[in-house]
Amino acid sequence: MSETAICNQALSWLGAGRILSLDDGTELSDLCKDNYEPLRDAVLEEARWTFATKRYEFLPMAEEPAYGYSTQFLIPTEVLN
Repeated sequence: MSETAICNQALSWLGAGRILSLDDGTELSDLCKDNYEPLRDAVLEEARWTFATKRYEFLPMAEEPAYGYSTQFLIPTEVLN
């Protein structure tokens, strides 16, 4: 299901009109565009979804942490935290 289809389903539950895309420039599409990603991330963080789980082996960074830890790790940007 596409982002637009998911947004249109939510809009229909609210009794609102449909959008053509998240970038069609309407007020509804702008609201969907502003809220889709953070709400998607929140739902993914709520449970252990097997389709959204990936294991990483974090590599230590070369520089020493500023305070309180012996090692610092670089976390990829795709990891939700």
